[in-house]
Amino acid sequence: MFPSVNFPLSISFLKGSSHRSSWDMVFILIFLLGIAGIGRALAQVKAGPDLPPLRMGLQASLQPSYVSTDNRQILSSQVGLGWSVGINIVHSFAPRYAFLTGALLRGNVFNLVADSFRYRVPEKDTVLRDVRYQYRVQGLEIPLMLRLGGAQFQDGSSPYGLFGLTTMWNIRVRASFEGQQVIGYEPGDFFDPANETYRVTNIPGSPVDQDDRLALFSAWLGIGFGWEFPLPSAMRLNTGLRYDYPLSQVFRGDYFKGRLQSMQVSAFLTF
Repeated sequence: MFPSVNFPLSISFLKGSSHRSSWDMVFILIFLLGIAGIGRALAQVKAGPDLPPLRMGLQASLQPSYVSTDNRQILSSQVGLGWSVGINIVHSFAPRYAFLTGALLRGNVFNLVADSFRYRVPEKDTVLRDVRYQYRVQGLEIPLMLRLGGAQFQDGSSPYGLFGLTTMWNIRVRASFEGQQVIGYEPGDFFDPANETYRVTNIPGSPVDQDDRLALFSAWLGIGFGWEFPLPSAMRLNTGLRYDYPLSQVFRGDYFKGRLQSMQVSAFLTF
């Protein structure tokens, strides 16, 4: 589509794999202890009337997040505000236990700063430093969560704990480079390792070829809590807070290494 330009990166990086593995083990341990603690606490709450074993709901969430870096090539930037909307399904298989899944359209915002890279155009060899990138990614989120709760207090409300795995399949991306939208690429180009060339509106005719292709699939370990409130008929209003610990990289490139740390503030209506 556009002439190919090579952009060798100018900064070497440290992988830090052993450091990352240590943090993975620490979080998994906290995750397991949290599961045990939530289950023990909720088991002491007096159970209320049984709800239908299968319920559906509508959910909306806000998800502040930031990219934590695994090497020196990219630097963290300001927090991005993501969102998700969709349906969920709650299947109760025991008085206090339920399986939560669904399908949601989710949008994530990746803000980061590239340490530096070199690009070449005819008769010019230039190094750009502290370049601001932003990616707005949309995809299909499928949560696979275990919900511990369903017990009721006298007012009919009930607490619950939530933990499990959430996954996202990215399908669309919009990108900006130093505040300017990038052009000259097909919607799937950022997910295709064979094509990393695009143009920026403030550099007409000059392609940018950078190691910033994005992963198609993302996964997080999630742990959180919430509260369920009774409404007329069989409806319930649920509010909750969940932290998503990243299991996968944001990028597929060889130089950009980072993970999306995310919180979720959600409200959903079941019926």
